[in-house]
Amino acid sequence: MTGKLEKVRLKDVWENDAYDLSKWLQENLDVLEDSTGLKFSSATCEQFAGSLSVLLVAKEASGKTFVVENQVDESDDAHLGKLVTHLSHFGAQGAIWIVSEPKVEHVRAVNWLNQSSTGAFYIVRLEAVRIGKSAPAPIFSLHSGPEIGSGKVEAIPEAYEDSPEDQANRRLFWGELIETAGTWLPMFADAKPTDDQYMGARPYRNTAFQYQFWIYPESTVVQLRIDDGNPNSKFNERVFEYLIENREQIEGAFRSPLEWGRLDGRHSCCISKRIRSGGYRDPQSKWKAIQTEMIHNMAQLEGTLQPYLVKASPVAVR
Repeated sequence: MTGKLEKVRLKDVWENDAYDLSKWLQENLDVLEDSTGLKFSSATCEQFAGSLSVLLVAKEASGKTFVVENQVDESDDAHLGKLVTHLSHFGAQGAIWIVSEPKVEHVRAVNWLNQSSTGAFYIVRLEAVRIGKSAPAPIFSLHSGPEIGSGKVEAIPEAYEDSPEDQANRRLFWGELIETAGTWLPMFADAKPTDDQYMGARPYRNTAFQYQFWIYPESTVVQLRIDDGNPNSKFNERVFEYLIENREQIEGAFRSPLEWGRLDGRHSCCISKRIRSGGYRDPQSKWKAIQTEMIHNMAQLEGTLQPYLVKASPVAVR
């Protein structure tokens, strides 16, 4: 017997976002760790001076301070201002803005801050769901962050020291994945194993669309990268705007939140899914299960996005 997944109003879960949600987050820091990739050692609820509300001040494992501003509705200018004010007041190195509906102009502002300042800014989207009469379950997904806005080739970097052994393992890992993926994902059938971190394929007539696998020591990523190679065109932004306008339907069809990287000022855009079941430093006996999950997610991502890409750019048809 199965139940229907239903969305829950966030105000039905946390009536007062400034206090209730901050207190809950203080006791459940792992949800922020999962969505941002950061590791926190502690957190306290602080009452800021004047009329500004309660916020969370979290200590990252490396000793850096992060301020956490939250709201259970769509983003607004007031909360963005408070976020920057809190960052300065506490001398923090980073800020996390939790919001149910990030507006385009605020995502652009956070991406600009990541490119123009030394602070690390994150927007984390918050939703809540339940099945039947079950207790509501929160879903936190990274909407924008310093990694996504950096313009680096890798969409979701993972810090580690590379070694010749890592390079050899990646070549072996890619070889095994290509052998399996060739059956289920014809676009990767002609791929060649290398020691690189990523492997891409362009299945459409429009080569601006590239699907990429990324492998890291402890995780993997599947993503669509949009880059027509022309810094003067608006093609990438136009397609990305269309996709993000349909974000709710796309993530509903994909059955999981995705990470949306606008890469403002850097031309290219990407839509990604981080898979945390393991990476190439896991025992080789576990690789097949990891690769199977990667292939399943890639097939699901391509199948979900393809109809929207056709509508956004008719020449994307195979």
